[in-house]
Amino acid sequence: MSRIRAWARELGFSQIGVAGVDLCTAEAGLKAWDIDAAIPVIEGAGGLVTDWRGEPVGPSGGQVAIAGDRACLDEALVALRRAAD
Repeated sequence: MSRIRAWARELGFSQIGVAGVDLCTAEAGLKAWDIDAAIPVIEGAGGLVTDWRGEPVGPSGGQVAIAGDRACLDEALVALRRAAD
């Protein structure tokens, strides 16, 4: 992964942490170390972090959706399901 992409991802995570955006990202192929440290920060700021099925992110990372509120997350999960079909 390029440094620019990694920086952009972390900047996006930080924006959820300060309630700067409603939906930050929907990522595929994340490793646990890409997201584990960000989850308590995002959730502590009122954000939500799930996999693309709306379940908690597993210990191996994978597909992750991050949102600032439940309505935005639900809308993103519907779009992700449509795209997967």
